[in-house]
Amino acid sequence: MPLREAALAARLQIHDVLTEWTDMVVDERGLRHRPQRAVPVLANFLDSHFDWLSTHFAVGDFADELHEALSVGRCAAESTAGPRSGAVRPCATPGCSGHVVMRRSGQTDASSVELSCTAGHLWTPETGTHVVPETVPTRDAAWLAGVTEDTIRQWVRRGKLTRYGTSRRAEFDLTEVLRLISQ
Repeated sequence: MPLREAALAARLQIHDVLTEWTDMVVDERGLRHRPQRAVPVLANFLDSHFDWLSTHFAVGDFADELHEALSVGRCAAESTAGPRSGAVRPCATPGCSGHVVMRRSGQTDASSVELSCTAGHLWTPETGTHVVPETVPTRDAAWLAGVTEDTIRQWVRRGKLTRYGTSRRAEFDLTEVLRLISQ
């Protein structure tokens, strides 16, 4: 039976989401025991702490991340689509119908980031031109910075990054994320 890369990538994404949130629960609740890193064990652990987790300020992030991971898994299982694209949101330039796309060269500094619009607009920290939406969800901020979503949440707790959005959905300022990773 051939290895299906999409299925493996989906399984790894689901595993990573469950692991990150399990680690957060263990750390924030001061628990001494970390469960095994198997998907069913992690899922059962999070289920057993659901009441606590459901009142956590980042529960919206958890729901978003889990939904995204499960959607990727469903797509891989159905072999109809791959992981999400780099398109973030509609361009903020008045009258533009393009969508902003984030690209990173693989390094984790601001110079490795390119934010452009499918209609040709370009935004860089140097130009200071804001043709992109001011904030993005946790998932996109983490991808842009080249870190995990848990690291983004840690930066918020440490006062290094400002959390915007609602109580159910965190958003982060792109300029602030770029400045933070360029330090």
